[in-house]
Amino acid sequence: YDVMVELSRRGASHYLRTGATQEALRLAERGLAEAGEDIELLELASLAAWRADRLEDAAAYASRWETAVATDSPEARSRALRHRARIEFDAGRPLGQLQYLDEARQVAEPLGETEELAWVYSQLAEAHMLVEDMDAAQEWADRSLKLANRVGSEGAKVRALVNKGSAVIDGNLT
Repeated sequence: YDVMVELSRRGASHYLRTGATQEALRLAERGLAEAGEDIELLELASLAAWRADRLEDAAAYASRWETAVATDSPEARSRALRHRARIEFDAGRPLGQLQYLDEARQVAEPLGETEELAWVYSQLAEAHMLVEDMDAAQEWADRSLKLANRVGSEGAKVRALVNKGSAVIDGNLT
């Protein structure tokens, strides 16, 4: 049992990194059949389903993932909410995206200046850009950039710069 669950985790992670999303999803689901609320498998299943464009499955796994980490890890909960926000956008529900991101922000801000909060701010910038609110997009990108610099998150910094640049360019074109 334990070996099979661990192999499902490792295999799903490997296949997700290499782009074999269907295989990643199959292994994650096999592991979840044995360990139904395994946090890592729920995350992997949601990511794989999202990449495979199975948005309803991705949302269901993300919801279970968020519930599984809700009391133990606010940072993981924020990450799950950010992922759920992306699913909402891809499903054609940009307002749902903003709602999940606002919830992620409310979860992450009490943790202080963290890399997770920098990622939340960056994703808020992107979400506002996608609904063509360029002023808000630039404000969130600036907040993300400042925080990413303070906490040393190169990934969040790069994403904030891309989001800010896109908002500035798109804002000047309209």
